[in-house]
Amino acid sequence: MRIVMVLDTPNIWAGVPVAGTPARMAQLARALSGAGADVVFVLCDRGITATALAAWPFNGLLVHPEVLYGPPPLLAEHLRPYAPDLLVVTDAEAVATNARAWADLLGCRLVYEAHDDEAALSRSLGEPAALTARRRAWQEAAARAADYVTVLSAREAATMRGYGVDPARLLVAPNGVDLSARTPWGPNPAARRLLFIGNLHYAPNARAVQLLVELVAALRERGVEVSARVVGRGPGDVTRPAAGVEFRGPVVDLDPELADVTVAVAPLVAGSGMKMKVLDYLAAGLPVLATSEAVNGLPPDSPGVIVCDELDRWPGLIAELLDDPARLQTLGAAGRARLRPDHEWAGIAARILAAYRSWLALPAPPRSPVALPPGAGEPRWLVEHAQQQALETPALTTAQPVIHLPAGIPHPAR
Repeated sequence: MRIVMVLDTPNIWAGVPVAGTPARMAQLARALSGAGADVVFVLCDRGITATALAAWPFNGLLVHPEVLYGPPPLLAEHLRPYAPDLLVVTDAEAVATNARAWADLLGCRLVYEAHDDEAALSRSLGEPAALTARRRAWQEAAARAADYVTVLSAREAATMRGYGVDPARLLVAPNGVDLSARTPWGPNPAARRLLFIGNLHYAPNARAVQLLVELVAALRERGVEVSARVVGRGPGDVTRPAAGVEFRGPVVDLDPELADVTVAVAPLVAGSGMKMKVLDYLAAGLPVLATSEAVNGLPPDSPGVIVCDELDRWPGLIAELLDDPARLQTLGAAGRARLRPDHEWAGIAARILAAYRSWLALPAPPRSPVALPPGAGEPRWLVEHAQQQALETPALTTAQPVIHLPAGIPHPAR
């Protein structure tokens, strides 16, 4: 089976994804390849460096944004030699417009990897009703334009069914983790350190960090010895210095950052989809304190996780945990053990490939008419990063808009 995955993101650091969507796509690609699929990537150039390009581990294409968002034949002609059976795309706006056209030009099926419920995310952030309605309209258009839809949790599956997606073309495939790549550090009670990881350009994570800063301050005012480590790329107004909080920025290797931690936290009060950070915490054997939003997609009452939506109770809960080493160890060990087998990538990839094969064995599903919302559609992340001046100038040019991956082909040094 030949699969082309299309990814547009600025969140590739030294060849390593440093945000949820690119991390899922990269880890899923590895797992699908390991399960026997032929996977290639189309990666949009958002200022990738020659070093990062050399470290990108997948075959495929690096393309200028004008190729990705220009007339569909521009990219389709470059994809034709790969003869894909399936085209997998994550952004609703791209799925509803160019991706549908790419699939038609290539004679392949289109899979919409819906990582969020866009309307629910917009509502949780308190955005204007008109913007929420527009987000919903684009996602519904994508769901109707795609042949198949993959979501990360039952909650998003219900959303897609509400858009009219036939359950026969809908798959729930949660995020996963490679336990062999995560050291089971377990909690270090002596460190008295909290941990938060995430892309801080993403508004729900930025809000969570502000809550974490306030949490550390509240604990210290009580005389509780505690600090926090924050790992992830973010704008200066989010990562400005705060007492007791260390901002590490993006890292090539996340594993060492999970060491010498007492409790991992996810104080998310907005969001959607399934969070990679919680799986990383659990895989490291860390006890987790989280909101119900943060654990969407995990089984109810997951071992290793304390769920509390009353944030005013968090200082007391953390103070108790910091002084209870035995409970910390019990929570950490139980959380890591629970990841087997449901959240290991090998099993998830096998289930996804089985679904892909069953879909391809049948005629393409009928498509209902797609009414695109008025105006140009841009993914949420693209708008956010542009507003935060977090998009770099592409290394490629309109004179050389496409190169083949992996690197080794001459590329502008930066």
